[in-house]
Amino acid sequence: MPIFFALFSVLNDAQHAKAGVGPLNSQLAESFGSATLFGVAPLHESFSTQWALLVAGSPYNLAVMIIAATMVVLMTASQFITQAPDRLQEHVA
Repeated sequence: MPIFFALFSVLNDAQHAKAGVGPLNSQLAESFGSATLFGVAPLHESFSTQWALLVAGSPYNLAVMIIAATMVVLMTASQFITQAPDRLQEHVA
């Protein structure tokens, strides 16, 4: 979980063009702020902003919502998968 929080922190700062960790300088952070995923989902958008637009009846980007929800499911699954060997070992011993 700490890895995902660290990734979130770096990417969150980058979307506001703040210099980040290592080679992520302000120029690269600015480039990140205008980047898209698969050419359809801007990286600076979030599920919650798109949900607010949907509820308000404004145009929203469904691709952002689908990608964000998929990433949450995959991150949750990865946590369970990485803990599974430990749980099996407890039952064997």
